[in-house]
Amino acid sequence: MTTQALIFAAIKAERLAQDDEWTADHDPGDGVLLAVLEECGAVARALNEQWPNEPHVPTLRHELVQVAAVCVQWLETLERRAENGRAADER
Repeated sequence: MTTQALIFAAIKAERLAQDDEWTADHDPGDGVLLAVLEECGAVARALNEQWPNEPHVPTLRHELVQVAAVCVQWLETLERRAENGRAADER
């Protein structure tokens, strides 16, 4: 498996874990930006705690995967809203 495939698999696994925690059709609404910022803060914290040494790669990787998964969730929400708008327009 390529490095990229491993990364995408980790992001997908995190998205599935999010769906298990909430629901697959969970709409984070306006709070999604806050979720992204919170996850970015976790990345910054992981970097800051190790400064000036190299960051702890497993921790940093985990936090970056969470950022990516929340961003994917946001994109899915936007697509779902657009689909719902198209369906309403067709009625």
